[in-house]
Amino acid sequence: MAEIKTGSTVNGSTILYAGGGNIVAADIASNAITTAKLNADAVTGAKIADDSIDSEHFVDGSIDTAHIANNQITSAKCATNINGYGVRTVSTSAPSGGSDGDVWYKY
Repeated sequence: MAEIKTGSTVNGSTILYAGGGNIVAADIASNAITTAKLNADAVTGAKIADDSIDSEHFVDGSIDTAHIANNQITSAKCATNINGYGVRTVSTSAPSGGSDGDVWYKY
């Protein structure tokens, strides 16, 4: 059996160390570390599995245009007849109605 040594006191609790004074993973119960015990930024990108972050994990408004890759917004994601600048109309008639940004092509 390992020798138990008294270590430092943290928040009124005395920390006990087994053996040479080092705590190794085998000394920690599997349910002993909770998320409340993790320091801010303790989990780095290297510890997050690939393809494990989903949109539910993003804060509203945290994705801006600097973080959207080129060609990621396709026409299928846009409203009908909209290309991001307004409605495009091709017609033999004279322009009528519309909104700012709309383009009317008359031939």
